[in-house]
Amino acid sequence: MEVVLRQRLEGVARLGISESEQTTAVTFAPPSRRFSPEVFRTALRQVGIEVLTMDVNACGAIERQANTRWLQAGETRFLLTGEFDPPSTPAVCVTGRLQTDPSDDTHRLVVDRVEPGPETLDAP
Repeated sequence: MEVVLRQRLEGVARLGISESEQTTAVTFAPPSRRFSPEVFRTALRQVGIEVLTMDVNACGAIERQANTRWLQAGETRFLLTGEFDPPSTPAVCVTGRLQTDPSDDTHRLVVDRVEPGPETLDAP
């Protein structure tokens, strides 16, 4: 599984795989590349694993457009949903559950937690 993920996902710094907990944790090296949930799912499908949920931890800047909030994390953009008060810092780190819709490219992130981010987004 590790070989397949490293081949398919660009910029992987670390992989954590727990068969007992049935989880895979992927950490990307700066600068962050565009994350594709579909590429991730397809890579795991190649080795017989089905992805049921994706929890995401991402750092970036929150942008507001009308009544929506977006997190720009490297080359990936997440539509933030749920009730939360973002910190007033320029960089934030968001944790939540990813909801994807194959009919569009919007990455909807149901926010569980938002915290001030690192002073520089290139920090490990």
